[in-house]
Amino acid sequence: MKSLVIGSTSVIGKAVAQALSRYGQVKMAGRREADIGFDLSNPVPDACDERFDIVVLAAADFGGRQPDDLIRAERVNSVGTLAACRLAEHCGARHFILLSSRSACDRPTDPYFGIYSLSKRHAEEVASLYCQERGMALSILRISQVYDDGEQCRLHQPLLYAIADKAQAGQTVELYGSNDPRRN
Repeated sequence: MKSLVIGSTSVIGKAVAQALSRYGQVKMAGRREADIGFDLSNPVPDACDERFDIVVLAAADFGGRQPDDLIRAERVNSVGTLAACRLAEHCGARHFILLSSRSACDRPTDPYFGIYSLSKRHAEEVASLYCQERGMALSILRISQVYDDGEQCRLHQPLLYAIADKAQAGQTVELYGSNDPRRN
């Protein structure tokens, strides 16, 4: 099996590539440190002359609250997913795997709802449409909070790391309230 993982600098992308390497050749795609140049913010992907059995999208933009952040997140997460699907089709992939987020389930009334949630939901919807219309198998995996021992995920998972830090220090971990019981 030959795999292409989009997200060459992504912590999750690197872990997925390492796991897939047990089953055959894996190449990385991305803007930096990649075997194949690919930019999710560019709706027209660079040419790729290689064939792959599966393509995994493991990159995203977390967005923010400013207008430019909203536009960038939607462009990367939603339109970028379309570009990734198109790349997968061009490379002859039979299966497209979208590593989405548990946040795609958030609703406007949820405290963590924002452009990341909305754009990840859009990414799932456009991937479903694209793959269905072209007969390409699609798997959407909604990942929850991620912890890594290199602390590269700390910025986006402060609560998870705070819990781990307290546990490692032998301190009591106390959780209060019931604001978001569905989150995990």
